Amino acid sequence: MNTLLPSIKRLLITATLCLSALLFVVSCGGASDPGSSSTNMIDTASYVLPLPSIPSAITEPADRASFLADHYWDNMDWNDTLLLSCDRFMGESMATYGTLLNIAPLSKATSAVNALVNRVASNHRALNTLADYAYSYFYYPGAPLYDEETYLLFLNPMLAQKGIPDEEWQRMRLRKDNIMKNRKGSVATDFRFIGTDGKTHNLHSMLRDTPYNLLMLYDPDCEVCGDAISIITASGPFTEAQREGVVKVIAINPFGQEQGGPALRKNGIPEEWITGYSPDGEMDKQEIYAIRATPAIYVLDSEGHVLHKDLSINNLADFVNASSE
Repeated sequence: MNTLLPSIKRLLITATLCLSALLFVVSCGGASDPGSSSTNMIDTASYVLPLPSIPSAITEPADRASFLADHYWDNMDWNDTLLLSCDRFMGESMATYGTLLNIAPLSKATSAVNALVNRVASNHRALNTLADYAYSYFYYPGAPLYDEETYLLFLNPMLAQKGIPDEEWQRMRLRKDNIMKNRKGSVATDFRFIGTDGKTHNLHSMLRDTPYNLLMLYDPDCEVCGDAISIITASGPFTEAQREGVVKVIAINPFGQEQGGPALRKNGIPEEWITGYSPDGEMDKQEIYAIRATPAIYVLDSEGHVLHKDLSINNLADFVNASSE
């Protein structure tokens, strides 16, 4: 059988980041109030948050990550305005912390973030700084470590805090609603679409008997969508896997098609793809899926379970390139 099936399976369950790659020297710029800083005797251009020593008895990577997730911020003074206003320090510290959370078991990552948020809750500046960096690094479109599940670890305890301004709380509430919609592990919401044959079909009927289904919600006028289509069609092994029934690509325009009639294949969409559009743009109007940007790419199994949500272009390339292993 084509090697894509085991390769994709490994891709879906293997950690994608290595902690050591993010433990690097950081620097910052900009001015703050040095009188409020406990680090005013430290060269912040090369300051790195001192990490706690991991007990020698802890040897397993997941256990070591769990320990660091619990203690990563132990040496952080959340009253230190210099560090809180240092973009490079806070950003790279958050990147390292996010990697730890991805390596640690979910239960430990959850308890670690809950404890962190509760620790800074009474310090409104620290709480809002933490909220800003969590959004910027884990949820902002194009974020360096974009991961809805990691961002959700922060959202849940933060929504319970009174120190978040009301407008920001409302935005965070909406973000959580979107994350919970067609969440990884859930069954993707079924929807109807008009195919290239001019007939009405539904998503779930397209998934049967195919282990992996790549669902791409796209805009025909979107340049990035064209890039995504090129990445997929350029892979010979991936195309072969489609012929063998290992993977299927379903490209849907959720905004509708002005002229009606059969769905049109645009941006170089090949004939072997299932192509369609949402009648009257009801997918978009009813917000059946949270489409923050196009293309919105999902990986579904034969029963419609969401294996991956909102794949980035880079992750899409990883998914497609797994076929060459």
